Amino acid sequence: MAPLPTVKKAGIDILFPSQYQTLIDNARDDRFRDTLTILFHTGMRYSELKQISRETYDERSGKLCIRSEKALCKGKGKTEKTKERFRWITLTPQARSSVVRWISQGFKPMSLQAYNERVAKIARYHGFTVSGKTSRKTLESWRLILGDDSVKTCVEIGHSPATAYNHYLQNLPFIDEDLQMIRQVLGRV
Repeated sequence: MAPLPTVKKAGIDILFPSQYQTLIDNARDDRFRDTLTILFHTGMRYSELKQISRETYDERSGKLCIRSEKALCKGKGKTEKTKERFRWITLTPQARSSVVRWISQGFKPMSLQAYNERVAKIARYHGFTVSGKTSRKTLESWRLILGDDSVKTCVEIGHSPATAYNHYLQNLPFIDEDLQMIRQVLGRV
């Protein structure tokens, strides 16, 4: 079978579920596999991984409380952090397992450069591409195309509904088989 086409919206690669599974299947160690699982199942920014701890994970509800690390540009060459805002992220069964292992094993994120190189190498070898925001945009698109509440999805990922709909969801070429696989990946079967 020929490789799936690259799906891009606003310059961001959005994966088919089989491409996501290829990344997971080719992760050679638990930390990298858990990193991929957490990013693709929570929509967290890579920089937010360092916040995962016993203090940010609520075992009873299965949610993470993450402080937003998005920076706002304030003019020529100046960047300022946003006001400290927190969001609660509901974990899928797979993400919950990965978060528990992340905490119990004391995992820390590898450098962003090392992560980007590893994920890009796997994708390139298998005939597709990824970008820095692929995991966030993929999850957001998957959840919205499955009919999840747009406000809840956007709040958990940290986007406005206009951003989600205008840039990442339009006309994605998912077929029924893809939707079934997405449900399986997100633990909804």
